[in-house]
Amino acid sequence: MICRRVMSVFVYCILSVWNNGIYAQEQALGLLPEVQKTIPVQEGKSHYAMCLGCHSPGYNRTGPKHCGVFGRLAGSQEGYQYSEALITSLLRWNRHTLDLFLEAPTKIVPGTSMTFAGISDAGVRAQLIDYLATLAPGHKDCE
Repeated sequence: MICRRVMSVFVYCILSVWNNGIYAQEQALGLLPEVQKTIPVQEGKSHYAMCLGCHSPGYNRTGPKHCGVFGRLAGSQEGYQYSEALITSLLRWNRHTLDLFLEAPTKIVPGTSMTFAGISDAGVRAQLIDYLATLAPGHKDCE
């Protein structure tokens, strides 16, 4: 039991360092602010319809709002009550972590309150992530 707990902490630490490195790399390359101008997002926005039952770009619903999700530490949206599992996951939302989470939320974060089964189609996930990347504060969908 102790070995499992130590291993879990080790994995979380590795993921945290790795996620922060990816986020810093995306910032340094200027991908985060430029993504709104360069990525066609219509397909991703149409896929976002499957999220609207629980989420909204601009306000918290059953799930947290998605405005500003890119680069945010998982479980840190103000005004939303997250599961302990997501808060302690140490994930930072970027293309890679969103892809893993959207494919199988309960596999990447066991104990998450997001009961969505996941999106098996990698192309759909990529298009959805492209749309989520555009949802920076000030985006028209965030109002």
